[in-house]
Amino acid sequence: VYQYFNGEDERRQMRAESQAPRNSRELAVRNQFFTPRYVVQFLTDNSLGQLWVEMRQGATRLAELDFLVKDSERLPRPAKDPRDLRVLDPACGSGHFLLYCFDLLAGDPSRGLAGIYLEAWRAEEQPPSQATGNSLRQDYPTAEALLKAVPELILRHNLHGVDIDPRAAQIAALALWMRAQRGFQEAGIPAAERPPIRRTNVVTAEPMPGDQLLVHEFSTGLEPRVLGELFQQMVEAMQLAGELGSLLRIDRALESAVAEARRQFVAEEQLQLPVFEQPARQLGFDLSGISDASFFDSAEERIVADDGTVLCPDSTLSRRGGFRVPSLDEVKAAVGTPRFEELVQTMGGDYGYTLGHRNSAGVLQPNLNLRRGDYPIMADAPDECCEKSSNHPDGIHHVLFEDGRIRTLRPHTLHRDDHLYRNHRGSVAAGVDPDDAVIGDSHHQP
Repeated sequence: VYQYFNGEDERRQMRAESQAPRNSRELAVRNQFFTPRYVVQFLTDNSLGQLWVEMRQGATRLAELDFLVKDSERLPRPAKDPRDLRVLDPACGSGHFLLYCFDLLAGDPSRGLAGIYLEAWRAEEQPPSQATGNSLRQDYPTAEALLKAVPELILRHNLHGVDIDPRAAQIAALALWMRAQRGFQEAGIPAAERPPIRRTNVVTAEPMPGDQLLVHEFSTGLEPRVLGELFQQMVEAMQLAGELGSLLRIDRALESAVAEARRQFVAEEQLQLPVFEQPARQLGFDLSGISDASFFDSAEERIVADDGTVLCPDSTLSRRGGFRVPSLDEVKAAVGTPRFEELVQTMGGDYGYTLGHRNSAGVLQPNLNLRRGDYPIMADAPDECCEKSSNHPDGIHHVLFEDGRIRTLRPHTLHRDDHLYRNHRGSVAAGVDPDDAVIGDSHHQP
C-alpha cells in the first residue's frame, strides 16, 4: 500500500531539484525500500524465533521454522511470560517485520503453528509476568480465555515500531489492527465480544513540539539553573528526530551533558580560589546553587523519568526519582490493595486533566473537541488545596487548551477568568455545564 502514496513523478522531481534529501519527508520518499518476505522471515526466525527456542530448550514448534539456522549455538535462557517479550522495529515502514512477529506470537493455523502465547500457556513452567505479577494461566484459566485476549495482548505488550514518515506509521498501525481482527476471527470471537484495541505502539519520530519562547520560559524557571541548561540541550538535540528517527540517542546526549556538567563542577571545586566572592562565570554550565557533586547522580532522572515521561524537574515526583506511569495490568492487579491508592495518587505524573462535565440529569459527559481557545484540558496538577500547583518554584502554570495552544499563566492571572481547579460551584468535581472546565489530579473523581 505504502508505495502508492509516493508517486514516481514526485520522486523524480525531488531528485531533479536536489541531489540529497532536504528534509525528513524527502528522506522517507526517496529512500523507500521494501524488505523481501524471505529476509523478513530469516531475520525474525533467528531473533524472536531463536529466543523462544532457547527459552523452551528446543521443545517448541518454532524450532522447525523455515529460515531458523538449525546448527547455531543455543544459549540457555530462563523462561519468560510472553507478555514480557519486546520486539522493536526501529524503521518499521508499513510493518512487514511486525506482522510476521505477530504470526509467531499468536500462531498461524495455515502453517500448523500454535504460537508463543499458547505454547507458554500449555507449559509446565509458568513464570510470573512483570506486567501483572501472575502467570499466564493464572490470568487466563482456559485456552478460550487466552485466545480471546491474545491479539490485544500482542499489540499492547509485544510489538513496537518507529518511523520518520507518519504515513508509513499510520499504515503499520492499521495493518496490525487488521491482523488482530483476523486473529479474533480465527479464534471464533464474534465482533461484539472482541476486546477493544485503542492504540498500537507504533510512533512517528518527530522533534519535541513547542515554540522557543515557551521552552525558554520553562527552562529559565528551573532551579538550580543547570537543570534548565540541560533541558535546553535535550530540546535542541531532538530537532534532528525527524531525520534520524531511532538513530538519535537522546539518552546518550543527555548523559554526556550531565557528565560534562559534573566534570566542570569537580574542576571548580578543586580550584578553591582564596576569594570571598564567587569568580566570574566562565564558558560552560551555570552551577550556582549546587553544593555537592551527588546532585548529578539524579540530574538526568529529574528531567526525564525512567519510561521517558517528561516530568517537571522541580516537582516532588521528579526529586523522588524513578517515576513511571503504571500499566493497566498493574492497576488492575492492585485493585483492593493499599497499592491501588498509591498508584492512583501518582499515575498522572505532574499533570492534571479535564474532569468533564455533568448534564442536567447529573450524568457525566465527555468533552467534545470544539477547539476552544479558553477551555483548558490539561495543566500542572493542583496541590491538595486545589488552588495552585507547586511544580514550578516561581509559581508559573503551564496550561494546554482545547485548540492546541499552551499558555504560561502567572499566579495573579491563574483564576482571573475561571477557576482552573474548581467548577462554578466551587467544588473539585466535574463541570456543571459544557463550558465549565475543571482540571483535576489523577485521583480526583468527577
